[in-house]
Amino acid sequence: MRMTFSDLIAFCQDGAGRDTSTASQTFFKQRINAADEFIVSKQPTWLNEITRTFSTVASQQYYHYPPGVKEIKSLTIT
Repeated sequence: MRMTFSDLIAFCQDGAGRDTSTASQTFFKQRINAADEFIVSKQPTWLNEITRTFSTVASQQYYHYPPGVKEIKSLTIT
């Protein structure tokens, strides 16, 4: 289930006996942000970029994308 930041705060407040104090909200926000930063730091930065190499054929104009490629960001022909 996807939750917005506001939903997460409300979820934390419910779990803490509906504590809506400013101190509790600040604590919840800090912990949510820390958890988010931790999760994002574990993801590789190249998650959506993959380098592929394949051979060309003389006089051939069209090629299929290599397996697993949905979009070409750049192309170098040597």
